Amino acid sequence: MHAKSKIGEQAGERETAMPSAPQPKTPQLRFWNSLYELVFHSYLLQEHCQKAANIDRWVKAGLAITSTASLGIWAVFKAYPEIWAGIIVTTQIVSATSKQLPFTARLKASSACVHEFREILNWAEAKWCEILDGELTDGQINKARSDMQIRTAKVLKTHFPLDGLPRDEELNQRATNQAEQYLTTQYGGQ
Repeated sequence: MHAKSKIGEQAGERETAMPSAPQPKTPQLRFWNSLYELVFHSYLLQEHCQKAANIDRWVKAGLAITSTASLGIWAVFKAYPEIWAGIIVTTQIVSATSKQLPFTARLKASSACVHEFREILNWAEAKWCEILDGELTDGQINKARSDMQIRTAKVLKTHFPLDGLPRDEELNQRATNQAEQYLTTQYGGQ
């Protein structure tokens, strides 16, 4: 929304559109928005964790099947030993280095992060109940929101020091749906 202001009206200049100042949000609304982000990111981390776990399972199963089948075929047919030996060596190399692949690191980081986010979320929901009951002043609400953001940033920095998770629209949409469903079920959508 733009507010019209007359700049240089006395000099006969035309009206210029200027952006309006943002409307101040109440501490309660700011806390609610931060709580929503925390819930959303908790579900997003879970989605990434599940995706990385599925990839990890498929890679390990594929390697096991390829290696075992190669050994079996080589032992039975004794034909093309260089090819089967190459396949076996390749699967062993991939198996040995799979711990260094990006999805493996993401799985470890996101699974640890999910648990810590759950602790922060439990704390934040307890604070939200105090806010709803009118037990906190605006200053205390602002402090609680700041504490939530600091704790969240610390967890993310600990588990994802170099980068975050790759952007995935499908996972984002699923996390959004889960967060909205959770908050609606727990709090009626505030």
